[in-house]
Amino acid sequence: MDDVVRYGPYRSVLREKAIFIAPQGRIIDGTMGWDESCGGIDIQLFDHVMACAAREFAIDRSRLSGFGFSWGGDFAHALGCCRGSSFFRIATFSAGEMGTLDGTRTAINRCAAPAPGLMMIHGRDDAVYSRKAFAHVIETYRGLLGCDNTDPGMSKGCRNYNRCSRPLLECEDEKMTHTPSDDAAAIRAGDFLTPD
Repeated sequence: MDDVVRYGPYRSVLREKAIFIAPQGRIIDGTMGWDESCGGIDIQLFDHVMACAAREFAIDRSRLSGFGFSWGGDFAHALGCCRGSSFFRIATFSAGEMGTLDGTRTAINRCAAPAPGLMMIHGRDDAVYSRKAFAHVIETYRGLLGCDNTDPGMSKGCRNYNRCSRPLLECEDEKMTHTPSDDAAAIRAGDFLTPD
């Protein structure tokens, strides 16, 4: 929950009536993380939490958004892949994977359609993930969202990909090394997650 409060897009989203559900990752190989595989225990946890929340609250499933930072963002990418039809949009900070625990990319071969819109915000020179890793996630989502192959170029630090079934944005923050550098990125992500 600390990362949601510290790095999350909560300020913009709070303009709307919202329910926040922020499960904590578990210790994997000595660090906090997630099983990103479509059949894994953490995707099952998501299914269970959503079923419980739906019993307790009136949830508009057309407005369900996801957010994650670092490995939590990798898990948000996996949720967009494995449970894509459950989400309206997803925003991630410094997240450059869509794989499984063993480091393979098998999860992305089984993505469920339709995929949610995605805003991925990362540093130009991230201290954890390579530019190639970020590009891999974007290319995967470009395919899932049916975007065309033209390079949209940068505008205000972001690439807004063309002719996608849902929005796809990749934003580079030149001050960010891995941890978000200021609130501007969180505000931008919150605006993206708030339905029009």
